[in-house]
Amino acid sequence: MNNISNRLKYLRKNAKLTQAGLADELFISRSHITNLEKSKSNITSDIIDLYSGYFNVPKIYFQQIKFNQELQHQLEKIYDALLMNNSDNLVNDFFKERIYEINTEQEISYLLLYIVYLNRKNKYDQATAIENKFLYEIFKEVEEENLIKTFIPYKIFKMDKLRNEFKKEACIKLIDSFIDSEFEIRHYIRWNNIKAQFLYQLGKNIESYSLINEMVKQAEKIDDSWLIITSKITLSSILSKLKSYRERLDILKSININKYENDSKVQALVYQHFGSAYKGLNKLTEAVKNFEMSNKLANNLPSNKQTLVFLITTNIQLEKFIDAKKWLKTYKNYVLNKREQMVAKSLTIEIDSSFEGYKIKNNDIKQLINYFEHKNEVDDLKYIYKYLAKYYYKIKNYKVAADYMLAKEKL
Repeated sequence: MNNISNRLKYLRKNAKLTQAGLADELFISRSHITNLEKSKSNITSDIIDLYSGYFNVPKIYFQQIKFNQELQHQLEKIYDALLMNNSDNLVNDFFKERIYEINTEQEISYLLLYIVYLNRKNKYDQATAIENKFLYEIFKEVEEENLIKTFIPYKIFKMDKLRNEFKKEACIKLIDSFIDSEFEIRHYIRWNNIKAQFLYQLGKNIESYSLINEMVKQAEKIDDSWLIITSKITLSSILSKLKSYRERLDILKSININKYENDSKVQALVYQHFGSAYKGLNKLTEAVKNFEMSNKLANNLPSNKQTLVFLITTNIQLEKFIDAKKWLKTYKNYVLNKREQMVAKSLTIEIDSSFEGYKIKNNDIKQLINYFEHKNEVDDLKYIYKYLAKYYYKIKNYKVAADYMLAKEKL
């Protein structure tokens, strides 16, 4: 890759997106994507902001490198190696040679990217050592505005690592450390949305509700349709935690879904939330209709997995076990991570145990409970205990049924 256009094309292809698909995601035309990749359109700062935010890469990746030719060639190889997560020797040798000479803004940006790389490789001690020895000392000595802006994407990368390790309190502190009221209003709303999500995941529902409610008002004030939808969807999730299903339904009905008629991903998410709200109100038939609409719109998208889980559990509640089994089969066709595999296993047991003659295996249950306890997934544990209590009550083992109900109530 020797120019910015090639980098844009590489990011799209690496994400397995067509030009039309990426155009839909970024709300720009397909012809504009084509012209950008062929160097026929100017690559503006707005375009770089879009690509940087969507593909989660630092803006430095799109900058023209102004070093000498030999170093330029080296640096481009380093970038490719870092993004592709390979060529350890190439990356490590380069930084080993240069780490004591780093003193320019561009070199510091490379050092930030190297730290990100080490974190991705789970070399946390090495990454922290470099931070402590070089990074903070360098930042104390420089005051250039652009350099501080470069530091923010690095913090965001670090937040992703913390998010993956479920250190939500640390994520909130990290957001608070770089966001303030002087931020451009759209960034301010976006980051407070993320903060609100972490707050409700930590069970701080009232604090989360107050924050996101304010962000909805701010988004409506500037009439930004994308921020309005994201803020209201976040608010919908929080209201679900608060079990305020009627208010949740009112918020969802206030969304003008016609504005998003060309975005099936957004429509699918809204229908999923409608289904969940109706499910909370025990309007199960209405819930299934909305989940099925969401599934139709989001077919084959990774985000559709949650909709399928809702479809399965709602059909179970309606005692439509054949339909539940059909949707479970669709769910298993997706690439599932460890947690999702455990969810699939749990749902399989629940559906199968509804049929006469099926006996739950204790080892399977022990594996599920141990996994969700270790991950502190309280909602999943409650769900498992509930259907186990129901199963043992059905086979007239009332003591075990009572034990599981008690375990559920204690969570």
